Amino acid sequence: MNVTRIRIFVASVSDVAQEQARLPRVIEDLRPLANSLKLVLELVDWHKVVPDLGRPQQVILDQVRPNTWDVFIGIIWHRFGTPPKRTDPRSGLEYQSGTEEEFSEAYRLWQSYKRPRVMFYWCKRDVPYDAIVPQQFRRVKSFFAGFAPNASHPGLYQRFTDTESFEHLVRQNLSELLLQQFAQDQVARSFVGYGKNRIDELKESSSFNPLAPDIHIERSEYKLPSKQRVLSLAFLEEATKLMPDDAKAWYNKGVVLGRLKRYKEALPAYNKAIKLQPDYARAWYNKGVALGNLNRYKEALPAYNKAIKLQPDDAKAWHNKGSSLGNLNRYKEALPAYNKAIKLQPDYARAWRNKGVVLGRLNRYKEALPAYNKAIKLQPDYARAWYGKGVALVNLNRYKEALPAYNKAIKLQPDDAGAWAASSVCFLLLGGNREAKKRIGQAIKIDPTNELWKKILQEIDKRTEKS
Repeated sequence: MNVTRIRIFVASVSDVAQEQARLPRVIEDLRPLANSLKLVLELVDWHKVVPDLGRPQQVILDQVRPNTWDVFIGIIWHRFGTPPKRTDPRSGLEYQSGTEEEFSEAYRLWQSYKRPRVMFYWCKRDVPYDAIVPQQFRRVKSFFAGFAPNASHPGLYQRFTDTESFEHLVRQNLSELLLQQFAQDQVARSFVGYGKNRIDELKESSSFNPLAPDIHIERSEYKLPSKQRVLSLAFLEEATKLMPDDAKAWYNKGVVLGRLKRYKEALPAYNKAIKLQPDYARAWYNKGVALGNLNRYKEALPAYNKAIKLQPDDAKAWHNKGSSLGNLNRYKEALPAYNKAIKLQPDYARAWRNKGVVLGRLNRYKEALPAYNKAIKLQPDYARAWYGKGVALVNLNRYKEALPAYNKAIKLQPDDAGAWAASSVCFLLLGGNREAKKRIGQAIKIDPTNELWKKILQEIDKRTEKS
């Protein structure tokens, strides 16, 4: 059974020994919940460090390495501790206690990796008069002042007044942490074998228009069995109820709804994620994708623009901006967006292909050809790029050259009625009426509802009768 281990390091001073002594009991009480979520809580006790020579605090940190901590719990009352004889590399000042050094290590890692999760608690019960050490208490107050928004380590800490209230707070916070970790694990496990953040196969149009190949949008959907999608959604429904202020939970709910092609329902989930975290670039991007799937391209544009503003080097956001503009017939504006996507990601086959499409719609077929060729070079089995190449060659009156391109598209995607019909027109223009009739017949067989193709068949029949 795959389980996730959560290692909890505790930093405290001797005056909160009672609170620290409660932690093993809290961990034990949470064990049934953790087991049910396939999680293991492990309390890291520095008291069990093997004795060694060297600076005491360094001996502890060498054996209980900060980069293995998943959660850092700090507990302070009125004493700050003893200086460990080491300088803070950030400030150049000496650490005032081992707890401060341990916190500094945790904070440094959090700044780089958003881990460990830092949970600090300040005991506010009355201090006995004969226990007060003014210098120690000033250091405690100074340290907690550092949690202010513009201070040295901005964040949120909690206060407690007695051991019971501390135990309640920690149990509540660790329970929430377990649920959050489970939510992350569920999403991660559901993507195993399918690739994280991989883009799905695109919806391909089979409608025939030799002058206008379809423009594709990159989707943020994942190929998962339907049962897994439904299970993921059921889980995320619960996750958003338990964690209504968790932007990632709402975002993942939107992603799963997108996988189920429930785009209208995905939109409120993305909007909620954005409301909770306005700089959530992927949520803005996927909002654009959902709107695109609903053919609401005009509304999708601001979402992609916001995603680009937050992440200017996101090639897919630039690509989808181009696709939205293209679907709005704003081809001149779409072209720079595709060019930007290609500049950021030169091996982006779909961007090259869609660049060819908009160049064609601008009647710049000669320029479209190299774009299609580049897409084909990058992805030789890209059927729609071969189809687009055929369209460009037909519009350049190079019918004989167009046929191999159409044939390749058909070989790669035999059920593409549009490619069969386009190749039929090509044969018709070359005078090959018999082959033209055969191919348009195949297109109609695949899509019997297309009236244009029926008219082409009638035209072929007329030509055959005259000949």
